[in-house]
Amino acid sequence: MNRRDILHAAILNTLARPTAAPEQAESRGELVLKDARLSSRVMRREWELVPAPPNGVPLVFGPLRDPKRNELYPHRIQVFCAAPGVARPEPRFTVHSLTEEDAELAGRVARVCAALHWLGAEYLGKWPENPVDVWLSRSGQAGGEAFGESIYLFAVQEPRAPAEWLREIAHEYSHLVLPPVGRFESPEPWANGYLGERLFLKWLLQDNGREDLWGPRVQAGAFVATQITPHRERFRELGPGSETAARVDEEGMLFYIGQMLALEESHGPAYLSSVISRVETPRPQNLGLAIQAAARDGLIPFFDLLPEATIYSQSAPGPDSASYRKAAYRMYLPPGEWDLTCQGDGVPDAATLEGSALQRRPDGGWTARQAPPLGIWSVLTLGSETGPPMRLQRIRFTRRTS
Repeated sequence: MNRRDILHAAILNTLARPTAAPEQAESRGELVLKDARLSSRVMRREWELVPAPPNGVPLVFGPLRDPKRNELYPHRIQVFCAAPGVARPEPRFTVHSLTEEDAELAGRVARVCAALHWLGAEYLGKWPENPVDVWLSRSGQAGGEAFGESIYLFAVQEPRAPAEWLREIAHEYSHLVLPPVGRFESPEPWANGYLGERLFLKWLLQDNGREDLWGPRVQAGAFVATQITPHRERFRELGPGSETAARVDEEGMLFYIGQMLALEESHGPAYLSSVISRVETPRPQNLGLAIQAAARDGLIPFFDLLPEATIYSQSAPGPDSASYRKAAYRMYLPPGEWDLTCQGDGVPDAATLEGSALQRRPDGGWTARQAPPLGIWSVLTLGSETGPPMRLQRIRFTRRTS
């Protein structure tokens, strides 16, 4: 019987204990998932934080000593996550702290861990098999480390910004749930931590609007502008055939991250999850194989391109910088036959894919074909040569079913 099974046997007794003192009160919380890409209905995912009794046995309430330094951590908070319709909550984390001074911090870390569990479960279908121990260490330099099935946060007595706490916890959790990709020479050997921190915090802050999870708000716009958009657009600018893809330094890692962020934005989390589950080799240069394998699953009934995410544009004369005569977009086109439609105040009258004109349909759209079984990163160029300048609100590809 493993630790999770033993924990299940103790859950009812744990939750039925008399109410604790105010400073150790049990806490419930939830993550409201509003992202329409997950479901057409709002989803609520709950958790409960339960302080372990001081004399609680390690086998049930988590170890008292950490696995790396064998240091005694007398204070523990357990994190239980209850899926909808499931009567028995799952123990997912134990947050360990050294002193009562860290009680508030431990509670915040526990909330973030619970939210990360639900984001990973709903967006990627991934979470650690066994409960994760999170150790709030007062030694070392400020930072974190994933060690076995544990997460360490170091020098927790040193203040840092709320955004940095979220980033560090998400980074180390990502090392436990995402496949390693590398090796890179810098900033660290594996890219899964830096990729995951961006995905998890984008889903938390931007896509579901939960900016107050830590307490003080973390602004979604600032995070996306500095940590998401530059790398996503850099990949689109350079393209998958760039020599940067072969680099093993920080530029190479950020190029790989940008490609994954571009896929998530245009094709959605279900497709990204399929790509991640098909990463069979850590070499980032083999990512194309996973992308192509996922495309054969037919998980993409449609995808949108952001009208403003151009890699080239020719503005129309006049003061309106959002009006274009020509605009180009880099995208991944899965195999099959696709209908292209554009909506806006001004729409294109010409469309090419990799320089070849697309077939015009009677309804004003176009048909794009990609021979199976391989998809391809392509450049779509839209132009308005005779009509009014383009002011696009939507660029959508829809898979043809017949």
